[in-house]
Amino acid sequence: ELTALGGARGQQGASQTDARSLTRMDAYTTLGESLQGGMMHGIPTGYAYFDVRQQLGWLPGELIGIVARPYVGKSWLLVWHGAIAWQAGYRVLMLSPEMVVEEAEARFDAVLCGLRGVPVSVTDLYRGFQPTAAQRALAGEIAKRQDWITLDTAGGRPFKLQQIPRLIATHHPDLVLVDGLPLVGGEASRGQALWEQIKELSYGLKDVAVGAHLPIIVTHQATRGAHDTKKPPGLHEIAFGDAFGQACDRVLVLSRTQDDDQRRMTIQKFRKGRPVQGGIELVFDPEHGKIHEVKDDPLPRGAKGTRRDRAAGEARARTEELLSIP
Repeated sequence: ELTALGGARGQQGASQTDARSLTRMDAYTTLGESLQGGMMHGIPTGYAYFDVRQQLGWLPGELIGIVARPYVGKSWLLVWHGAIAWQAGYRVLMLSPEMVVEEAEARFDAVLCGLRGVPVSVTDLYRGFQPTAAQRALAGEIAKRQDWITLDTAGGRPFKLQQIPRLIATHHPDLVLVDGLPLVGGEASRGQALWEQIKELSYGLKDVAVGAHLPIIVTHQATRGAHDTKKPPGLHEIAFGDAFGQACDRVLVLSRTQDDDQRRMTIQKFRKGRPVQGGIELVFDPEHGKIHEVKDDPLPRGAKGTRRDRAAGEARARTEELLSIP
């Protein structure tokens, strides 16, 4: 059934793997030289573990899942990831099956204000107010670009999986955000179970990411069994079966902490690296647009590494302050 998604690239990619061996050696050398200059591969994530320690941002072909129970902050985190990428010069397409455009854009405004240090209250943005001079100045700067497209389902029809490659071809994004996996419609057969639909959507989105050669970040629910929102949900606690976790290249789970203005981001799966079971602490005050990592920890607690890695991380933690979000 996924053959219908082939429109994302028109034809399957093919490479003469053995004949290109020397070409790849040259490419590896070029990539290594760029890393020595302090650069990273891919789109900035906002996490020191990916951007600094691994030097691997969101990469083409990746499906990244954000999992949490309701009202923990998945949608806010999704917008924040998009804003980080937008600030770095990338083009973002956000599919918002749950929020109308006005709400999604108010969150974009709040997060950009938070990233730029401009005071804001998202409640004011929802109900209307007189913007400050600093807010208008920032809006004028943002308006010079046309690199963030938000689509909702105000027409009454849900997004279909088969539509997404066409939307990508139309808007040419570098990063796609999908707010709510179960709210995307598939081509479900009569009597098809919900877990089968989620499996189709999960692997379908992964196929779209590979075909379009770009990363897709999508939010999804944890099961009711993960009722303790201060405990990070495990991979076995993703709603509607294991397929979503299996299809994703990275699975990030969000949980609460003792502090209402903080969250813990736990990396349950990272196909190109190691999980971070201990989690990454985040300042999380979306009401004022403030979302960022608490500290720069190149090797967050819970991540495994060599003794030399841990010593380097501890030395860096003693000499550096808060992570500067790109």
